[in-house]
Amino acid sequence: MCGSRIKVSRSSRSATRRAKWMSLSAATWKNCTAPCRRLLWATAYRFKASSPTYFRDTPQIVLRRPGDFQKLDVANSAATIIPIGSIDAARVNQRVQIQGYVTRVTKFSQGVRVTVADDSGALTLVLWQDLLDQIPNARELQDGAQLQALGQVAQYRGELELVPQRASDVKISAAVAQQNATALPNPAASDATAAPTVTPRPTREPTPAPAQRAIGALTAADQDAWVVLNGVITRANTFSQGMRYTLDDTTGKITLLIWADVLEKIAFRDQLKPGAQVRVTGKIDVFNDALEIIPANGSAVELVAAAQTSPSATRAIGSIAASDVDQLVAVKGTITDLADFSKGKYVTLQDESGKIQITAFSSVLETVKDQLALGATLTARGKVNLFRGKLEIVADELAVE
Repeated sequence: MCGSRIKVSRSSRSATRRAKWMSLSAATWKNCTAPCRRLLWATAYRFKASSPTYFRDTPQIVLRRPGDFQKLDVANSAATIIPIGSIDAARVNQRVQIQGYVTRVTKFSQGVRVTVADDSGALTLVLWQDLLDQIPNARELQDGAQLQALGQVAQYRGELELVPQRASDVKISAAVAQQNATALPNPAASDATAAPTVTPRPTREPTPAPAQRAIGALTAADQDAWVVLNGVITRANTFSQGMRYTLDDTTGKITLLIWADVLEKIAFRDQLKPGAQVRVTGKIDVFNDALEIIPANGSAVELVAAAQTSPSATRAIGSIAASDVDQLVAVKGTITDLADFSKGKYVTLQDESGKIQITAFSSVLETVKDQLALGATLTARGKVNLFRGKLEIVADELAVE
């Protein structure tokens, strides 16, 4: 071993950091105590060195003696717990500390991925297997558990993650702390000298995990509450800043609002269409007197079941009646009229039995927009809806022959 090279930086008033490499000779490294070596993990320090030199065009400073490397009594900025919602792409490669509750644990070949949420959002925590094996109470890592973690922000397939480097940087506690527990008597210890009483330190009240709620039970009083909802998407509408979905769990309906920057991080976003069943963790908001649930991160939306495939047979347009409202149907006919509206097109479709309006939003039109023309044969799949007293089909799939 010839020594070690450590990357150091000094914060400026702006968000940028200027990094240099610090070289320790083998003797300096060997004589450095364990606490000294731990300084290389983002600890504040001061050092004495000669003028900077260069190594492969990178400025560096060379330390000759262990005494040139001293820890400062300054709090590590990474030790401050920050809101999960404040973590964005600008923090990639930075070390941060978070605290929240576990909403999901998923195993993969080299460890586990843990979804951690607080009042501001959710984030994926990656625990490699070798690190996980060193966590004494790793078995408590389950939904609802309280978790505090220090790690480096990374980005994988467009999704932000937090990756701890040491087992000691991950602290797990049970979801519900046991209180007022009475210790069982130990007869064998009755004659032993009583140990001095230790006054327990006050513990921080754990942050409650979002409760799973029925949509029909939500009211305006739940605004700003974090909840978990399960439901089926019955409608999907695009708008300039993202997507609005209608979520139905048979007890009621609510708007699922997903902003564009969150939507682009959902790998299965193309499967978020009518008929898909999803599980959403998000914040309740009220807009125009209507309730909305807004997930803060792509990992807060889970696909429980994909939408059913298209009906195997098309229906005669004239057979569609009011009793079919909210039913999934497929029809085939000739386009007799096309009309634009702010979010898509109205397509009038006619066969030998009758005609019906197909409402096609922009997101559905993408694949066929250049093929729509009067006289073209169109197959439309979607849910039957009653709009201003007239039946229509809100399309989620279109095909032009």
